[in-house]
Amino acid sequence: MSLLELPGNPRQDIIKRVRELADKADWYHLKIHERSALYAQWVNDPTIGGELAKTEGAERVRIFLKDTVIKQYMREKRPKLRYLLKQMSLDCRYVTREFEKPVALLCDSKRLYTLALAKEWRVAILSAYERAHGVTGLVENLVFFTDHDVDRYTDRSYKALIESAAEKLDVKVHWIR
Repeated sequence: MSLLELPGNPRQDIIKRVRELADKADWYHLKIHERSALYAQWVNDPTIGGELAKTEGAERVRIFLKDTVIKQYMREKRPKLRYLLKQMSLDCRYVTREFEKPVALLCDSKRLYTLALAKEWRVAILSAYERAHGVTGLVENLVFFTDHDVDRYTDRSYKALIESAAEKLDVKVHWIR
């Protein structure tokens, strides 16, 4: 029996508990080593890792926590592009076109907004450039980056490199929390 087939609610209870612990720890803003420490703590916790190990084996517990529970948790916690535009009072009365991977909206046939993870900056900027290329009268091409509070993205000089690359392609960058 795999972890995805745990009978009843034990699996859901474990997932709920891990999500609550992630919220309490402010997972979204933790550094990589802090996240690793929490994974280790959860794996060694008899009510989390111990229970999951009964059905899957101890070697799969960390993978399940990371690739299933936290990956979905992070996806749900990320801001949604339409909500972000509304919060920032950016005009988007009519969505002319929607894009996926990375998510983007062409608003009123003249404003292109893209939302991406910082680690996907190359794809996001090139996609924004490519998508804007065929739009006549485009007045704004803006890429919002999330998840930039970890790793090399905390370094201002690395962010400057990204902003410089975007500027060369006539794309603006905005770092959001």
